[in-house]
Amino acid sequence: MKEAKNKNENSKLLLDDYPILILPTLATTIGLNEAIILQQIHYWLQKSLNWHFEKPWVYNTYEEWKEQFPFWSVSTIKRTISNLENSDIVESRSDFNKMKIDKTKWYTINYDKLNKISNKSVNRPSGQNDLSRRSNWAHPSDQDDTTNNHRLLETSSETTKEEKTYGNEKSIVTETPFD
Repeated sequence: MKEAKNKNENSKLLLDDYPILILPTLATTIGLNEAIILQQIHYWLQKSLNWHFEKPWVYNTYEEWKEQFPFWSVSTIKRTISNLENSDIVESRSDFNKMKIDKTKWYTINYDKLNKISNKSVNRPSGQNDLSRRSNWAHPSDQDDTTNNHRLLETSSETTKEEKTYGNEKSIVTETPFD
């Protein structure tokens, strides 16, 4: 009889879908949301057959971008694309459409500008995913704080009392061995 599989091995949330991959350096340079959208634009530019002004362009409405990023609202997508446009990393136009009434935006990446920004390592994160200040609390159970490995104890069969520091607070800790 075969062993039952671990429940985690069957998770529908782990890479059964196409992943969105970004480099951490890009995310820290321009912001997480911007990096995700920029990477997606780059992906589509690699497949694009639409060339204008000697470079590839892709087009989408905000609602179509939302289909690719279902975890964001349309307003987050608009704000993030606007940040990329304002930083001149992404160029956009709506005059490539065949009908004048069609205001679908077309996008391309200004790779020269992106390279200049990445060389300067400018940190321009967008609001929702900004890096937050770390607290002074150094308890290892804090979700986003690093664990202070200097507090690891040696295993002993004796009961001990020890003064420990957590952040700026000192405590007397009594420890007994596990049976």
